[in-house]
Amino acid sequence: PSAVLSGLANGLLPAGRLGLFVPLPAQVRGLAGKWLRPGLEVVAEPLLPLADAAEAEAAAERLARRRPDLVVMDCISYTPAQRDAVRRRLACPVLLAISTTAAVLREMFA
Repeated sequence: PSAVLSGLANGLLPAGRLGLFVPLPAQVRGLAGKWLRPGLEVVAEPLLPLADAAEAEAAAERLARRRPDLVVMDCISYTPAQRDAVRRRLACPVLLAISTTAAVLREMFA
């Protein structure tokens, strides 16, 4: 899933500001560094995979203040409900790891 998500994000956002949700505060720096490449600024926020909609919206609000061009929810345990809560607060596309990977695999093997 990580390679699919990374490849898609790279293609969709060759340059700009990538917003990133990661599971734990301690992972912000390391996982943001994984996504970093020339022409791309990475801004990350922690969001627990078990967070409810209110917590997801609050994290999205914090990330929205940093004005990302694209957001990646970089954990296979994030849910569509969390993605929907995040989308309510952000004015950019949001990629959810599990559904993005499933869509690509479905396209490959359909």
